[in-house]
Amino acid sequence: MSNTAIEIDKQTALSLYRTMQIIRQCEERLAQSHQQGLVHGACHTYVGQEAIASAVFAHLRQSDVVFSTHRGHGHALAKGLHPRELIAEIYGRETGCSQGRGGSMHLFKPEIGMMGTSGIVGPCILQACGGGYTF
Repeated sequence: MSNTAIEIDKQTALSLYRTMQIIRQCEERLAQSHQQGLVHGACHTYVGQEAIASAVFAHLRQSDVVFSTHRGHGHALAKGLHPRELIAEIYGRETGCSQGRGGSMHLFKPEIGMMGTSGIVGPCILQACGGGYTF
């Protein structure tokens, strides 16, 4: 395994850091809301994994589609979901990305290529394979 460092320009580094901060701040707020009983049902956060979504999604095209797991908040935000839409969805509001019906584990916004998250670990692979036939 190589220990070679990869250099990135300042603008790219700041963009990645900004995405990581958006994910972290949203997740911390959602976790706090969940602990206060303001969010009903499960709320699986993406805290500690922000760099993964930020870096991977920086390489995706706008036309690429994503299927995610039960910890999909970070993926949705990195794909371009506005934080207000994520928070509204998890609070059960109609202004959420799934009109408040999906909650934390069923985020869906095809306009940005977010084709859904799954509350069960694994099915997103099958959904992505099936979705691959349609794109």
